[in-house]
Amino acid sequence: MHVRIVLGIVSAALWLCSAASAQELTERDAVSLFLTRSPHAQEFRAGTAVVEAQTRGWSVWPNPQAAFEHEGAGLTQTTRIQQGLPINGRLGLLRQAATAAAQVAGAQAEFNLWRLCSEMRLAFYDLIFAQQREMTFNGSLAQLREVVRVLGERERHGEGSLFDPVGGLAFDHIASNPPIRAGKAVVHGIVDGASAHLLEGGSLWLVARAKQGAPSLREKMRATMGNAETVRRGSGFWVLRSIRRSDSEPPLRR
Repeated sequence: MHVRIVLGIVSAALWLCSAASAQELTERDAVSLFLTRSPHAQEFRAGTAVVEAQTRGWSVWPNPQAAFEHEGAGLTQTTRIQQGLPINGRLGLLRQAATAAAQVAGAQAEFNLWRLCSEMRLAFYDLIFAQQREMTFNGSLAQLREVVRVLGERERHGEGSLFDPVGGLAFDHIASNPPIRAGKAVVHGIVDGASAHLLEGGSLWLVARAKQGAPSLREKMRATMGNAETVRRGSGFWVLRSIRRSDSEPPLRR
């Protein structure tokens, strides 16, 4: 029974979803449609009516009995109609029992309808959440497509991130104030890319705060370029330099 009701809830939710695609439905509209068109709601109401009809006969007087007698000798004919009279109060008790049974059936039907309405409301808001999630996903997908389009346009116009715009060019000097807050992946990417875009003897100059990663940045430059030195310090900043040398030349000392 519970499985059948749950399947009915799911079917009703899917039906409401198709109805909502044509028109907007409020919670009240959804519950009203469910109560008026759901076969389960109709079943519960019909069950109450059946109990009322069945118990209605409990308090009805029994049908009268009729008999006809004929005696041939005296041509005596007798018609007898017999009606039983309840004199022990049984009908009153049956009326009370019938009323109680009908009330119980009605209360049970109301409870089942209330439970169905609760489940219907949950299904309704699950549908709303799913629709909102779909809208959010579609919006995010549209934004992602726009980002891809913009990046494609930038790439076609020679723009890009870090060293992408310069392609295979090499320089005598590269200077940068790296975005420390962007994370090590970005900052270290500048160091890694610089080694491939410096001519031999060219220098990489970086500026960083002493308290925001300057020491670790210098170690990254030394590990990548083979040398690193602090050229200047002041106002909490370090000016760092690495020189691209051939493998035979010793690294610079700080």
